Amino acid sequence: MSIVEVEIKFSFNEEIKQSIIERCTSFGGEKTFVDKYWDHPTLYSLSLSNIWLRQRDNRWELKIPPTQLQDINNNNNNNNNNNDYNSNLSTYQEIEDPKEILNVLVNLKYLSSSSSSSSSTFTSSSTSTPDEILKKRLEDSGMKEYATIKTIRTSYLLTIELDTFTVVFDQTEGSLNDYQVGELELLVEVPLTATDSEKQSAHKDANNKVLLLAKLLGVNQGDTNMKKQRAKIEDFTQAGLAAIASAQEKVCVVKSVNGQVSNVVWVTFKPFAQNQISWKEEYGLYASSTQIQNGATISRLSTLKAAAKGHQYPFNSSGFFDQADSVSVTSYGLVNNYGEPLTFGLTQSALINGVQVDSELNATTVLGNQTAEYTPIVTLSVFVQSQQNNGSVISSITSQSLTLTYTSDTTKAVFYDDNSNSFVEGNLPN
Repeated sequence: MSIVEVEIKFSFNEEIKQSIIERCTSFGGEKTFVDKYWDHPTLYSLSLSNIWLRQRDNRWELKIPPTQLQDINNNNNNNNNNNDYNSNLSTYQEIEDPKEILNVLVNLKYLSSSSSSSSSTFTSSSTSTPDEILKKRLEDSGMKEYATIKTIRTSYLLTIELDTFTVVFDQTEGSLNDYQVGELELLVEVPLTATDSEKQSAHKDANNKVLLLAKLLGVNQGDTNMKKQRAKIEDFTQAGLAAIASAQEKVCVVKSVNGQVSNVVWVTFKPFAQNQISWKEEYGLYASSTQIQNGATISRLSTLKAAAKGHQYPFNSSGFFDQADSVSVTSYGLVNNYGEPLTFGLTQSALINGVQVDSELNATTVLGNQTAEYTPIVTLSVFVQSQQNNGSVISSITSQSLTLTYTSDTTKAVFYDDNSNSFVEGNLPN
């Protein structure tokens, strides 16, 4: 039997969490583990193909869409990913044997078929363990650890007829910033002798069951079911990269809120020749005492990591966000019940070249007992500028910026023009 994991991820707050727990059949336990993720540090060829290689408490695991394994069996190694990576629903096959992991990576051409190191092949005379051999082959190819994440996982079991689903609530901390995410999971056993048609039928059946449960629990409603947006910021020439590095500049992205370009830099990064930013239209709220002045970096006092659109959240006198009150709003609302003026705004996570960050989108001063409402718009301003960080307050964009407006499209390509020292939408002309 091979095990296929079908999962759907969702954001949650305490109200959503408690509602789900009440429907669960039993408590599954709590555990803590550390994941070390591996990939090429500049290409991120695995993670950008929805393949995840990690050491969980030093045990190797590879999570890969079954469609890519079918490509191996069909000798079709074009790395097409037919898994619906743009949705929250994912189907993976988990591989834990280091020898099998190496074989898969070689067949999909993420690793070369041979290595010059005599200690990096699986032979009966080898003195190295399979774990050590796999690590050596990865290092020889230029791959390395790019993130270490500690996760505290609380799990519950929910049995419906003959199926037992696992519901997990993860709280992470580490090099990808603190983050919380929920997950509905169903493990499916598929006979090794099953045909491709039988495997696809089993996957589809499991997918439908998970989606149905997600709908029942209400975790696939609203923003949590929206597709990922992407910006491919690529085609930097070596001269362009050198010029940006010499000027100590970074790529800066500002998002629009309430119909205008925001006063906070959402994300910044030092560019490679090719870069990718992806995100979902999911938002949180923050409170801060940082004064809104040019150059200041927002320092949070409290964060509501998952806010639901159409709700208003009181920031209470104890200094944290309460559950949503009965007030209905159009977008994302809050009321400052702390008793003093504070800085508030939206937060949003993004995946930048395979590394997840969580940053502020905007900043407004809200007086005591006053309300605020924020409407984010999927319009980005992209530019290069020095002395900016994630969450930096910016009074104006001093360099030439490119405006990207997303409507029905989910991906936009951008290249850097060395002549104008600015970004241009589209692909670099030949």
